[in-house]
Amino acid sequence: MNRIRRQPISFPIVRQRPSLSPFVFLRRRGGGDLPEPLNDARCTFYFKGRNAVWHAVKALKLTPQETILVPSYHCGADLDAIIKTGAKVEFYRVDRSATIDLEHLQRSINANTRALFIIHYFGFADPRLTEVRAMCRAHNIRLVDDCAHAMYSKSNGESLGTLGDVSVFSLFKSLPVPHGGAVRVNDPSLTVERPGTEPPAAEGFDMVHWSMEAHLRAKLGILGQAVNKITRLIRRFGGEPLHFAAKRFEKQAPCSAAVTPPPPEGCNPHVTFDLATKDWSPSRLTALIARRLDHLRVKKRRRENFQVLAGMLRGSEHLEFLHSELPEGICPLGLPIIVNDAVGLHSFLQEHRVSSDLFWKTRHDKSPDDAFPDTAFLTTHVVMLPIHQEVGEKALRQMASLVRQWGNQTQTAALA
Repeated sequence: MNRIRRQPISFPIVRQRPSLSPFVFLRRRGGGDLPEPLNDARCTFYFKGRNAVWHAVKALKLTPQETILVPSYHCGADLDAIIKTGAKVEFYRVDRSATIDLEHLQRSINANTRALFIIHYFGFADPRLTEVRAMCRAHNIRLVDDCAHAMYSKSNGESLGTLGDVSVFSLFKSLPVPHGGAVRVNDPSLTVERPGTEPPAAEGFDMVHWSMEAHLRAKLGILGQAVNKITRLIRRFGGEPLHFAAKRFEKQAPCSAAVTPPPPEGCNPHVTFDLATKDWSPSRLTALIARRLDHLRVKKRRRENFQVLAGMLRGSEHLEFLHSELPEGICPLGLPIIVNDAVGLHSFLQEHRVSSDLFWKTRHDKSPDDAFPDTAFLTTHVVMLPIHQEVGEKALRQMASLVRQWGNQTQTAALA
């Protein structure tokens, strides 16, 4: 049995999310603004995407008798945020292709249904979006459009996030920023509360520092590791300059939060929305970085990387593509593939210093997985491979080689 040799320490680490180049702070603004549809006065920015979900659903002013329909396949944090608005939640089916089951959705609508929450998974517009919008109009239902994976994507030439009554975004999922979420209100009769508190400044500085360290490791190999060792020594023995700068930065913001509240006891932070942070804004670092990025390049590289990696893996017998083609206007969050042993592939890639995502494997305790076997299938069979803007051609080849090698080893073991 052929085994892949461990890569030398200088081989770039492939991260699940894009890392941050230190040189971004030396650039002028990459166009001076955020991309459409976030470059609009109708957008309000918050600490995280889950904060945005809470504010978007709160804006609907649902009564205790009125319900919001939520897809069976969801991140636990968005569900937690919806529940903590006080809204009554019911679920509709998403099939194994991560597409809305229109018939089940129609049957789920009743006299108390006042809102519908939809998710554009992995950056792909749901193919039933036109029918869903028509259904909402026919039943006088508010449409909440979750574009957390799809901040650059379009459907039939229109930006996702402009088609619902209110839409939510997560900058953190697509950009090398410490955090950041947004609500775009498209119906002028709705309003959201503006954030009033900045997060602890040190938190943003720490996230940025770790991201830049990862970038240097990936781009410079051994040299990058040497630079990182020096920066860590400076932080350890030089008075923690980043924390010092963070505190100075924090003093200039009188509304800044004093501490990051710990997650509620017994709760998984990945699927929990902490109400103590509901009024937090994104950090100033998030705005500074986001407005200096080349967003056209980000979208172009993500599309190119998706197509290249999908082409390298096409024909592999041990996997299926959740999306085998990339429609015009779509900017993918990653390359989701379906395999029988998602945990095994994820662990194999991790062993070889490649990060992947067992998408939404951690479930909220209110998630109705027993009632929706297709959702249970997706949460146990989908692995999302990174194709973000910092992944280069060498890394794509390495990922494809590792996935194929894992498949061959799995097949050999099954036959033994």
